[in-house]
Amino acid sequence: REKDRLLIAGDALVNMNLLTTIPGLSLPPSLFTTSKEIAIQSVHKIHALRPRIICFGHGPVLYNQGQVEKLVEQLS
Repeated sequence: REKDRLLIAGDALVNMNLLTTIPGLSLPPSLFTTSKEIAIQSVHKIHALRPRIICFGHGPVLYNQGQVEKLVEQLS
């Protein structure tokens, strides 16, 4: 069995809409992101780590079942 890989993402990603508090994986709002290009590069780096469990500065813990892959596709 593959061991679970835990990643603490801090504010590189959020797992909720900061206005509605509805869960969902995304980049932080542009108001809090000085460079969208660097933010997208960070998402690609996180994706390369293949995390199974991600903890965020904002939003519930994510048990990755393809959500990170879907976000990478949307950002590409």
